[in-house]
Amino acid sequence: MQGEVESHRDRGGIWFEARLLAGSLISNDYRVEWRVINTGVAALLKRQGRGDFYSSSHGSRRYERLEWRGVHFVEAFLIRRFDNVIVGQSRPFDVVIE
Repeated sequence: MQGEVESHRDRGGIWFEARLLAGSLISNDYRVEWRVINTGVAALLKRQGRGDFYSSSHGSRRYERLEWRGVHFVEAFLIRRFDNVIVGQSRPFDVVIE
């Protein structure tokens, strides 16, 4: 599984998308959860470093507002719906917000 980033700075946000390694879309038998960690100083001072799991916003995509500068670590987790077992995970990738 891999993660992709599509930036919409002019709209104040960014989309993350998970796909299978061959580039295939993920079937409805699975869902994608995201772990987003913000390492920016301003966010950490306000206890907004996060690190929890977040649901996809639409299909296997997640929309994040661009509120904090700094490096964000993002991971996608593929979860089988019928038993809630993690069956795949992307490599962590860095997203730098300036």
